[in-house]
Amino acid sequence: MKLDQVKTALSVGIFTAVAHIGWSFLVWMQLAQSLMDKIYELHFLNNPFNVLSFDITTAATLAAVTFVIGGVLGWFFAIIWNQLVGKK
Repeated sequence: MKLDQVKTALSVGIFTAVAHIGWSFLVWMQLAQSLMDKIYELHFLNNPFNVLSFDITTAATLAAVTFVIGGVLGWFFAIIWNQLVGKK
């Protein structure tokens, strides 16, 4: 089964952007620091990071950048996948 490059790029881009919008929501709700502390604790580690205060411009930039990076990765994934599938 070959992958459509545009659909794959959009799917991965949207997925990564939505994941980071979720992270921004946690920062906005002031839940991100405690979540990170708990995740590090579950791995027997101390959390060396401090979450900054929420900024809408930073959140929008994060979503846009991760959408683009996810889209590029999805595009290349589809190209590689289609090359491998085509060699069967």
